[in-house]
Amino acid sequence: MQNASMLGRATAEEREERSNTYFKQGARLGSGKCAMYLRFSTDNLPYEGRDDLDNFELAATQAIEFMDRLMECIQIQKFVALHCRHHQVLLRLLENLSLAKAINERIGLHEVKRYRLLLKLEINGIVDALSRPNTWFAKSLGRNQWRFNAFADYPNLRVFAKPYENRYQKVNAEGEVEFDASLL
Repeated sequence: MQNASMLGRATAEEREERSNTYFKQGARLGSGKCAMYLRFSTDNLPYEGRDDLDNFELAATQAIEFMDRLMECIQIQKFVALHCRHHQVLLRLLENLSLAKAINERIGLHEVKRYRLLLKLEINGIVDALSRPNTWFAKSLGRNQWRFNAFADYPNLRVFAKPYENRYQKVNAEGEVEFDASLL
């Protein structure tokens, strides 16, 4: 983690934001440690709270904002894990990809153009891309498979609050919720 004295006299949120900026810069330069500590922010997401949970449009808006934040981390971690060959970052990348896929299953963001490549990433293909036996990685992957559960790890996200009955609504390519007449 960053040395607190380097960050000056700032609030906890400002320190966290600054350290995350440093982690992004370091990860873009290929640092595995920086990519491991890189986090996406769940602060100040639109429509936080548990009121009006039946509103699919509110859930879709929050999911899109969250996916934008998550996508930035995934792109950086993908670069560090696959191109710079930092195998320890791969576990964090797989965890974030699983979260993106869980959000897509609940809301259906596969039509949004900017998410298409992200959602097409196959986890098995990424693991195979490393193409070298790594005993530590295999043990870590097996040991950490149980660890990620989007519903438990992110309980304040509206998208995971309840299963949505969205059979007549969908998110279009521009990220807007529209009525799906093809299902009538």
